[in-house]
Amino acid sequence: SASGWKPKRKTQEQVANIVTESGEEILPPSEAEKQAKSLLNKLTAENYPTVSAKLINLLNQSKFKEDKFKSVPLLVSMTIFKGCDEPHWGMIYARLLGDFMKTISADVVPFFIEDYKKKRQQERWDLEDEAEENGTPINVEMMSDEYYKVVGEKRRFLGMLKIIGYLYNINAL
Repeated sequence: SASGWKPKRKTQEQVANIVTESGEEILPPSEAEKQAKSLLNKLTAENYPTVSAKLINLLNQSKFKEDKFKSVPLLVSMTIFKGCDEPHWGMIYARLLGDFMKTISADVVPFFIEDYKKKRQQERWDLEDEAEENGTPINVEMMSDEYYKVVGEKRRFLGMLKIIGYLYNINAL
């Protein structure tokens, strides 16, 4: 029928690339985020050279003033989050962060790691404060929502430690 549901397809008109003064096209922030998520999900040891090159091309958008320096924080924070959430792939994400540091200023990645650590520590303190207000210890029973929240927090903390260790090994920190 004419008024029925139709799938939303991306057309050239819907995704308008930003044209820089030099005539190059860069992706808008929403498209850059989608593409970065997709590429980070595809990142493995076997296809590291091709995927990392595409991610670095996305990162290089930041050199254009039309990007307003949005690509760097987006890609670095997404990579740190992904590496912390998947500790068994920490070495690959740390290697990617090291490549980012070679492409951009070397001070940027440690800044985002510190920012990530501060956010996680604040979440942990909020959880502890909430437990103190309720008068209940942080010990949670198995298979509850709180249990999975605590386990996820521990996994992300382990991932963060692994990334920091790998970055230290490649002399990035």
